[in-house]
Amino acid sequence: MSNCKALKTKKLKNTKNRGFSVIELMIVVAIVAIVAAIALPMTMGVTSSSRTESYLNQVKSAINLARVTAMTQNIDTFLCPTADGSTCNTSISNGNWGDNRILVFTSSDGSLSDVDDILSVVEAPEGDDYVLWSASLGNDLRFHANGFVSTNGSMFYCAYFDDSGVYKANKRLILNRLGRVRYEMLDPLQNC
Repeated sequence: MSNCKALKTKKLKNTKNRGFSVIELMIVVAIVAIVAAIALPMTMGVTSSSRTESYLNQVKSAINLARVTAMTQNIDTFLCPTADGSTCNTSISNGNWGDNRILVFTSSDGSLSDVDDILSVVEAPEGDDYVLWSASLGNDLRFHANGFVSTNGSMFYCAYFDDSGVYKANKRLILNRLGRVRYEMLDPLQNC
């Protein structure tokens, strides 16, 4: 029995405590750096895509609110870009709503300057992202009591999706004259 104990003690004395060598550590760090270099540009597109989807969902909800309010209250309802959250920004050109918020309101006399009741304000896009509204008539949307809208058009959310330095859109909202709104994926990405 004492012979076994002597062998165990001898084995324990011969084993070394080993850690990682500097070379092994450098290899692991290099592998992590390579994986990060590959994955980081991909996350930029994913982040921009999720911001796009979140913002367009908010706008779609605002459009649906405006349409339903127009039909249920028998009153004209508007969506327009706003800088102050209470009046329409009529100085917008080329449909570039830029960093403006979106105002949803009712108007008893049917004009942009007569704000009766503010229903919702959609906050401006994050950072340098912006919204581009492309329509055949004007920079605002007017819903009539029958639910129809004054113009059909598309709303693009423009953001950086890759390292090209160019604003692009990967989705858009399409609004038809009946007041119905739907998403469309853009493949390939479109320049804004």
